[in-house]
This record gives sequence, C-alpha cells and structure tokens, in this order.
Amino acid sequence: MERCATSKISERKVAKAFANEIMNKWDEMQPKAKARVIERLHAAYIKVLTITDQVNAALSHLRTFVAQYPPSAIRDPESIEKPHYRSTRTSLVGSRPLVRITSAAEVPDDGVPPLLTWSDLEVLHHRLIVRGGRDKDIGYIKYVSKAYEWALRVRRDEAVRRKPAQEETGLMAEALEEEDQAEH
Repeated sequence: MERCATSKISERKVAKAFANEIMNKWDEMQPKAKARVIERLHAAYIKVLTITDQVNAALSHLRTFVAQYPPSAIRDPESIEKPHYRSTRTSLVGSRPLVRITSAAEVPDDGVPPLLTWSDLEVLHHRLIVRGGRDKDIGYIKYVSKAYEWALRVRRDEAVRRKPAQEETGLMAEALEEEDQAEH
C-alpha cells in the first residue's frame, strides 16, 4: 500500500486499482494486525485516494478511521501499562535492572491504538487548499491531527506518572514468603 502511495503519475491508475483490491481484502486480516500496521495502511490508502484525485473518498475514509479509532481511545488509562521490567529508579531488589537505563517516556508503548499524524494527512490538506472553498474540511484535518497529537501527549504524561506493574519475583517474592511463614 505504501508503494502505491508513492507511485509515479504514470503508475497511479494501476496503484489505485491495487490499493482498492488490498482494502477489499483488509477486513479479513484486520483483527490480526498490529496497531502500527493498521495506521500505516490507512494513512497510505488516504494518500493513494488523494493523489488519484479522489479527495472526497479520502475525506470519507478519514472520517471512517476517526470513528473506528477515536483520539479519545489513546488516552484510555486502562490501556496504559508501565512494564515492570524497565527500571524507573535505582533498585537493588526485584525484576528490574540495578540502574536506570531509560526514562519512562522512552519505553515503547505497544498498547497505543492506531492513529494518524499530520504527516499522514498533509497531502490531503494541501490538495484541499489547492482546490479552494473547502475550509470546513481543512479545519477537520487540522482538528484530527491535533486531537491525536494531544491524546498522545496526555498518554505519555500519564505513562510517566504511572507506577510500574507489581510483579513479585526473585528475592522480593522469597522474602515475602518467608515473612508470611514466620507469621503463621
């Protein structure tokens, strides 16, 4: 799909047909796909529709994507999990490394739902500007990109403040077991 989105002018008719064929088969594969694959596919498809002068179809697809994966889903606090295996402070006990290796903001978060960024929507935005008279649609594109950007920022801030998942393993688990046995 990404190859179709970067096709030359002479290849665009074939690229559009191939992209439509991929999207028709996508429904079967979507439940198994990871969030990053989903967003890359949809971003590329929006670009294919845009470069083949199907701006209305691209906007419609964008609206469908936003309805299916709203920016508010990114901020869902239940989906933010701070892994226990990453050190967020110096610790001599537990399953974490002894020294801090990364900041909490640098830990990759695989639980982020699919999203679209400004760079994914920029071509559509520029095409709408060139056509003129589409201020409402241009505003919608700006809103969508800023909404996802803001939701990611809030998610990152919440992830930094969140406590690591508690997993009692190793020496700490043994110490707790001995303490429980001593009480009984």
